[in-house]
Amino acid sequence: MVVKFKSKINNKGLLYHAVKNIIFQNPLMGCTVVNTDYSDLVTPKPQHDYIKILDKLKFKDLFIYGGNVPKETAKRMEYINDIVLPYGHGNPFWKLIILDDFTLGYISNHISSDGITAKNFFQDLQHQLTKLASTNSIPDIDYDNQLILDYQTDQHLLPTLPPALDSIISHKPPLWYYPQFLYTMYKISKTCELIQPTINHAHHYKSINIPPEQLSQIQKMIKAHNVTMTPYLETAWLVSQKQINLLGNTPNVDIITAVDTRHYISSDVDREKYRYGLHACSTHTYWKVMNDFKWSSVREVHKYMKWGVRTKRALFRLGFITSDKLANKHNLDGFFKEKLKQGKKGNTMFSNVGVVENSNGEFEFEDVVFAQHMNGTYFKFCFCCATDLLNGGLNIVVSVPKCDIDEDQLDLLMNQFEKNVIQGCKE
Repeated sequence: MVVKFKSKINNKGLLYHAVKNIIFQNPLMGCTVVNTDYSDLVTPKPQHDYIKILDKLKFKDLFIYGGNVPKETAKRMEYINDIVLPYGHGNPFWKLIILDDFTLGYISNHISSDGITAKNFFQDLQHQLTKLASTNSIPDIDYDNQLILDYQTDQHLLPTLPPALDSIISHKPPLWYYPQFLYTMYKISKTCELIQPTINHAHHYKSINIPPEQLSQIQKMIKAHNVTMTPYLETAWLVSQKQINLLGNTPNVDIITAVDTRHYISSDVDREKYRYGLHACSTHTYWKVMNDFKWSSVREVHKYMKWGVRTKRALFRLGFITSDKLANKHNLDGFFKEKLKQGKKGNTMFSNVGVVENSNGEFEFEDVVFAQHMNGTYFKFCFCCATDLLNGGLNIVVSVPKCDIDEDQLDLLMNQFEKNVIQGCKE
């Protein structure tokens, strides 16, 4: 996620103290993955099942200086998403990249960090920067080697890590879910266009910005038809692919939609403890190829999404994939790598982090952009969006391996999609 601020944020003193305060309130942000070796065990176990708070964390461990970074959104996303963060071995699972004096990027390799984590981080950072700006007590020193965290001396100041979310929310599917899940996967494999994974290929990035005034008109249309933004955008996206003849003769098209698992936290649990972390599940389904952008189609997608979340099918899908039955028979690290080589990828992974709360003031956000890519693995398109109602509007970024679609065709798709979203449905 990339955020442009109204005021200059390229200030090591401000950033050091702001980030330190966030980590001390949310120690999950000061963690690393525990590397283990179970190769000598008869019973297979995942190798990266645990995290721990880092022994030491310096300012320079978290910050990257971007240098000559492209200004155009899509090119900038390509530049950022090509950065590879070291995994485990005492490395944090996220970093901040200073793109210019006013712009900061949050980068994660998706280990213990999801899109909502990035959103919450920037909202907390804005709050911390605003508080710090009113004080004159920030010393002018060399911050690069300053310790943000020293567990030996700071442990008494840190709250305990919260229990893993799957220990307070059951992901275990009921028996009736298994045939439904397997039937859906079977239908996708037989009736949707699936292609070979294209791992480690360069990606196209394309962006669309819908400014606040235009976004407000779209929201009024959506509200009048009793639907929400995600099904509206998803339907427009799938229809647009058909309208430019991108789907060929396939009868169905599949899409996976990220769902925030925090929605399932019961009221007696402190949700603030789970502001950070990887707390995502998903719904994965197929739709009959749609020729026209109609409200009836949007309502159908909206109805399915509400049903999938309400009946916990989004949770059960993850529970099925990580079930004890599978884990006890396979080393999951190797199992999924092997499946990836043998399998095929679907059409679209869709992730909407929703509205990023923005406050008026010195450090208000001028623009918010969210993007990611899947390294050409499970889905062809990676569709991400974030909304800033105050200044930036709705920003959409689509990434896709360059070997899967040529740029002219992708431009045609993005133009058709933008036209559909702005003009609205036919009925």
